[in-house]
Amino acid sequence: MEANPARTRRRWLRRLIFIAVVGATLTASHFWGRHVDPPPRWLDADRVAVLTGASELPEQVGGNAGYWRIKRGEETLYAAESAALAADVQGYGGPFDLLIVVDEAGDFDRLLMVRHNETPSYVTGAPAFLASFVGLSPTAPLEPGTDVDALTRATVTSEAFAAAARLTGRKILRAALGREVELEEEREPWDWPWAAVAAAFFGVAVWARRRPPEVLRIVVAAAAVGVLGFWAGRFLSIGDVGRLVMAKFPPFGPRLSLYVLFGGATVIALVFGNVYCGWVCPFGAVAELLHKVPFRKLTVAPAFARKLSNLRFILLAVVVAAMVARWDLGAASYEPFDDLFAYAAAGLSLLFLVAVLAVSAFHYRFFCRYLCAVGALWGEVAAVGRQPRLPPCEDCRECAQVCPTGAVVENREVVDRALCIECGRCGRVCEAERKRLAA
Repeated sequence: MEANPARTRRRWLRRLIFIAVVGATLTASHFWGRHVDPPPRWLDADRVAVLTGASELPEQVGGNAGYWRIKRGEETLYAAESAALAADVQGYGGPFDLLIVVDEAGDFDRLLMVRHNETPSYVTGAPAFLASFVGLSPTAPLEPGTDVDALTRATVTSEAFAAAARLTGRKILRAALGREVELEEEREPWDWPWAAVAAAFFGVAVWARRRPPEVLRIVVAAAAVGVLGFWAGRFLSIGDVGRLVMAKFPPFGPRLSLYVLFGGATVIALVFGNVYCGWVCPFGAVAELLHKVPFRKLTVAPAFARKLSNLRFILLAVVVAAMVARWDLGAASYEPFDDLFAYAAAGLSLLFLVAVLAVSAFHYRFFCRYLCAVGALWGEVAAVGRQPRLPPCEDCRECAQVCPTGAVVENREVVDRALCIECGRCGRVCEAERKRLAA
């Protein structure tokens, strides 16, 4: 099969443009981040006085890694920053800082948020969550959802805040009140089991994507929904991309599965194509399974669908730009992934989720094809990756008829890799492919 020189030039031009855009975005975000989010500073006495309602200027004991002695009327309080006394504890989005205030009885007087890198929509209930610690002792278990409240859709963040409160509070008890309390280092365990599960899904997907039985896709999709979606809550979000761009990396050990998903999706997209969206993504699998419900399907002309799919690439640029410009992850909240798998949808987000799922029963992967920004990214990665070597096309055009995403433009020799999700349908109907496998 001879290469088309014009197509080859366009392919290389697309690769160079994509690499240049990624490089420029990372460079610009680095310098912009230093401008809008300078390195954090420790709280000074004036700020601590305002936050704690002190009646006189607090006294700092032991420097930044010590504690503040605070007078509030007749009361004496003691406070410290978790970033100083529990620096190893990190949230889903990385480092954070709480001001932990303990009274003379050794109980929490208040917990205040100083700074964080969490997704904004996940910490909207943080004030009420932190207020549930008031009156409890740092020596208590402080388990989210049992001893204290929990942040909806943010299990990792809830557990990290509670761990930081325990460790910081206990260090205050020892240093300020002379209490003999056990200081257990609050480090989350490594995420080995779910990292192995994520790697196994990629391995099965790469092996199965060229296998004939369609039932294999159904089995893998159902497993992705149940295991990665509802059980583990492990999937990729445009917020994860935002953290990468802004260099706000989650802790490696406790979020190892996230790094496996991100790295696996990228490497496999470069080598084999966009396997993550087609086989591993639990939300895409939900949409795929809903489309198998026997309703009359909505058909869209492939050429028009390909043009409409550009919307998700526009969304990718707009959402990433919004996250970098505001230097927070709020723009990622439009995705319905957490709303579905954490049972946390409410209000407009619930209406949007129901609408997307309903349309998915009539239109193949509606959200994935037109609105998924993170899917657009893996599509672009696949488009700049290795192009597969295929047997000479016999121009039967059956592949174009069965391609559910409109990626096959003319035949298997002319494929838009940015739209292909490696479902394998084109290979199952390709006469040339069948002859190659039979040889």
